[in-house]
Amino acid sequence: MNLTDTKLSRNQLLDIFDNLHKAVAALHEAHTIALRGDQKVATQLWNEVSMPAANLILAVTGDLLEAAQAAASRYAGYPGALKDLPPDLAAQHDHYRLGTPKR
Repeated sequence: MNLTDTKLSRNQLLDIFDNLHKAVAALHEAHTIALRGDQKVATQLWNEVSMPAANLILAVTGDLLEAAQAAASRYAGYPGALKDLPPDLAAQHDHYRLGTPKR
């Protein structure tokens, strides 16, 4: 899947992130079992669930990074296009978006 060449629907993106969430949960479960000392079960989980999950995470995050880089290069010619923005908008986006206290 190459996200820069494909326009994904909202539902397709939600499916991707749902799969990523499941993959991270599977990795966490295998890690927790391994910490408890049950290496046999942890190894089985790694082989059956976590390794494919890790591969999925790497593939999708790589595609997302590629899409973000493509978008950034597409809009690189428009610096300063938005006027009157706070100079600390990037660092304090939660404050401006959600009204939380500044960090």
